[in-house]
Amino acid sequence: MINYVCVAIGATIISGTLSKNDMHMAVKMPQQVSVSDLVRRAKGRSSEPDSKVVE
Repeated sequence: MINYVCVAIGATIISGTLSKNDMHMAVKMPQQVSVSDLVRRAKGRSSEPDSKVVE
């Protein structure tokens, strides 16, 4: 689901790691998109009941 959020705002995931309770990503994104907007959208999608964090 995070991939969909990134595509929707024009961002690209460069690299990332995922653990049980944590996620770290290097993301290239347009200047007009704030980091807080990306995080807000990603958290919103990843908290949905049937979503996957990484596809």
